[in-house]
Amino acid sequence: MDESDSVIHDRPMISCNVLRCILDETNISDIKLDRLLATEDLSIADVYEFNGKLKLNSYLRLLDGLVTTMGDPLFGLKISKQMKPSLAGATGYIFLCSPTLEEGLIKFTKHIGSIQEVTSIKLETTESGLNFIYSIDDDSIYPRRQDVSFSIGYFYQMINLYLGDNFRPKEVHFEFESLQQISFYENFFNCDVFFDQFENFIAIDRKDLMRSNKKFDKDLIPILENYLRSETQYEIRPGSFTEYVSKIIQSTLTNGVVTLASVSIRIGITEAKVRQKLKSEGCSFKKLLLDQKIGLAKRLLIDTDNSILEIANRCGYSETASFSRAFSSLTTYTPRDYRKIILL
Repeated sequence: MDESDSVIHDRPMISCNVLRCILDETNISDIKLDRLLATEDLSIADVYEFNGKLKLNSYLRLLDGLVTTMGDPLFGLKISKQMKPSLAGATGYIFLCSPTLEEGLIKFTKHIGSIQEVTSIKLETTESGLNFIYSIDDDSIYPRRQDVSFSIGYFYQMINLYLGDNFRPKEVHFEFESLQQISFYENFFNCDVFFDQFENFIAIDRKDLMRSNKKFDKDLIPILENYLRSETQYEIRPGSFTEYVSKIIQSTLTNGVVTLASVSIRIGITEAKVRQKLKSEGCSFKKLLLDQKIGLAKRLLIDTDNSILEIANRCGYSETASFSRAFSSLTTYTPRDYRKIILL
């Protein structure tokens, strides 16, 4: 295997089954589909290969391509309503067979890697219940809007299936801005929906978390989990300390200022020890923080209409001058020029 093959192999992947399920519910001609798949050097046979997988970046671009082909900027959200548990494979049925909604969500979170890599689903306990948070843990992976809309819509659909079509979230949050009147989203999710937020999540009331699915089958869960263990094609690789710190920075960056002190407290070791371990891997906290800030900035420049100052503030800069210098140091472009070039 040459170096280029290795690079391709290491790119994050997603199960072809996800794209298959979307295409099966999409009224698109074979000619248009062939043309769309060809943009990613794929064929219909590639997508319908049993246990096949494709690059996550390709999947995201194809979702955007479907938006253009179908002429509907809300395609990702609307098509999610047509999805069935089979989209998530065995993981979807493990969720539906769980004794309570909360246990089902925990199991779904545990097995998400069998469907899509570098994907993070976090369950954050709140005073009133739980936030089901969705994100992609790699800022080089984009465009994301359609994937986020589709994924949040799909999780909402799955919870509805579990509870029997009478689920009302406390609220839903999206990182990006609205593409339609707010009322459309509120009618879709049956709750208040907020945009331009720090995270993408569905807020679930505690009383719903304790509810059960009448079709719960405890005997089926170990069978399905054993199937996942034997069939999964995704190798779990131990990450480096640098990757670990990088993920902590990424997960906390949008919630406030990130410092070496705050990260060391989170890990449970001294600041000096963090510096030492990063240095032993040829990295530094300053570089990791800058990489994550600029990665977040790129995503916000692409996925939102936020002003440069708003993006600077979200990334931990108090004004645009220092933000522009930092951005240019890694990309050679100003934030404004980068947005223009990418969105051409």
